[in-house]
Amino acid sequence: MVTGSAVFIGLSLILVILIQWTDQGSFGMGHRQIGLIEVNGMILDPLPVVEQIQTMEQLDHVLGVILRIESPGGSVAASQEIHEALNQLRRNKPVYASLGSVAASGGYYIACGTDRIIASAGTLTGSIGVLLEWANLEELGKNAGVKMYRIKSGKYKNVPSLFEEIQENERDLLTEVVDDTHEQFVQAVLEGRPGLEESRVRELADGRVFSGKQAFEAGLVDELGGYASVVRRLSEQLGLSPNEEVFQLDLEDSGISGLLGLASLERWMKQPFSGFRLNYLMH
Repeated sequence: MVTGSAVFIGLSLILVILIQWTDQGSFGMGHRQIGLIEVNGMILDPLPVVEQIQTMEQLDHVLGVILRIESPGGSVAASQEIHEALNQLRRNKPVYASLGSVAASGGYYIACGTDRIIASAGTLTGSIGVLLEWANLEELGKNAGVKMYRIKSGKYKNVPSLFEEIQENERDLLTEVVDDTHEQFVQAVLEGRPGLEESRVRELADGRVFSGKQAFEAGLVDELGGYASVVRRLSEQLGLSPNEEVFQLDLEDSGISGLLGLASLERWMKQPFSGFRLNYLMH
């Protein structure tokens, strides 16, 4: 015989399960929302953000997505992976970029993978360019009595070296790499900002930083406004109330490990040191 207490406990468990499913979007039918993805800090490890983008694409109750960017940029390849995932998402759902205090270089690169870019007047953005830098420790090594020995398979294998002055042909080689990745950035801006002439984009892509107001006047952003403005604009497009709660994945419960920032910085620092890295980074 089933007691009243057993029935109550059973119903309570079902209710808890339904609430959890609803929170994660698996049982969100009829509860239409805007999704929010945050990109904070240096863009170093793209996988946590890419996973969120892919999850938002699969959730039926998420009708559109806001990408909130607070980043000075970061790794070239990491920025490109996020940009690629955003381009895939926007084929199925509208994606708006909300630029925070700083959304520059790689931060602006990923914004170009969205349908609309909105920045505050005082946002620092732009910085369309590539940075490759390394230290020369040759004199320090000599003073410390450090000698470097190497066996290499080709003459450029250790370029650039921390303990040797760079040669002109080596500098030319690295300049070609920088120029190539800079051209990739220019093409991403041209694709994301079809209203801008190529000559104008190349003029703006000299590494300079813009305020949000300057970026708006230059055509690099679509309008000026804060996060609330972005929510309102996307809600209007989707026919939702701007007062509707924005949906954000629970990163711990969903199995998605930390966002960009300190967590990815720690993983980045544990990588073998190669002497230099290629970055879309505001300097």
